[in-house]
Amino acid sequence: MKTIKVKTYGIGLLVLALAMASTAAFANDNLVATVINGTGATAVIVDNGLAQGTIQPTYSLSASCTTGTLATFNLAMAVQVGTGTAPAYPVTLTLEDAGNGTGVQLVPTQTSFTVTGPAWIGNTDVAVNVDCSKLSPGNDIVGNLKVSSSNSHLKTITSINVHVKEPASTSACLKVYSFETNQDTGDLLSSVAIVAPHGTVKSSNPGQISVDSLVVNTCQETKYFDLAVGIDNDWSLNPSGNLGNATFTYNTSGDLDPSTFSLASFGTGTAQGQTICLHSVMLASGDMFLVTEHSQINSGVSVSSLNNPFKFSTTLYTASTGCTGSGNNPDAPNPATSTLTWTVN
Repeated sequence: MKTIKVKTYGIGLLVLALAMASTAAFANDNLVATVINGTGATAVIVDNGLAQGTIQPTYSLSASCTTGTLATFNLAMAVQVGTGTAPAYPVTLTLEDAGNGTGVQLVPTQTSFTVTGPAWIGNTDVAVNVDCSKLSPGNDIVGNLKVSSSNSHLKTITSINVHVKEPASTSACLKVYSFETNQDTGDLLSSVAIVAPHGTVKSSNPGQISVDSLVVNTCQETKYFDLAVGIDNDWSLNPSGNLGNATFTYNTSGDLDPSTFSLASFGTGTAQGQTICLHSVMLASGDMFLVTEHSQINSGVSVSSLNNPFKFSTTLYTASTGCTGSGNNPDAPNPATSTLTWTVN
């Protein structure tokens, strides 16, 4: 697949300069980065300009998928001076695709940089290449661009997680989404950090996630269905096995998707105990139904045994079947899936 080159975006470097001027100093030096849309499709960009974190561009396909270069973006980088131990410059920065063969591959025009000191700035164009044979209607595929430093005292962003989402089947009038958010903040997640001293899982960061299922009814009439939430087997509901509530449901009017999601838009939820199967849901035309499953990582297991990425899903079944059968609801693409990548903290 051919990589398309685009011009340098000076605005990205301006954003970096403002971030460096307004952010408090950290131990060590930090690489501040920002992403600017280039050619082709336009991404919704979350958590942009972080010194140590994850930048998340999301591309939502508006038509059928075409294998090749979907878009390009410009990655601009600069050094933010810290108060701790400074790295011995020059330092080598390396950019590489870390998607492990997913349907989204990221190809930077320049893969290596020599950082000469605190005044250094740099940028490169990155092509977002998609393999449509690995996409399916209603699903979300993630590609990862890893930025690494040859010196541990120059801290980099964790990664750039690029999401590509294919729309639900045009013959289906129920839109179905699977995605994960920070349980405390409601922020969309594409990755988590695993706390694993001595190779044994202790917790995650964030400490708890919300595994979310969203159904939007664009049909002309009220629809009825059972809904099953698929939670990766390395995660469990929390609380679990007692009288607490891990599952909450919400119903309101509107047409949101994960890129525009805001929990506040749904109002107060209804506690449903601890269940991953919601029975006989009735959803009026023009309304949305949201299920949130409060979950935490299973502790005490070897980090090497964890799935990577973690996998989650939302499946609609015929109403009153107890979430059993083939999951071939004719009004919805099934299942909708999502993933979370992870790194060891």
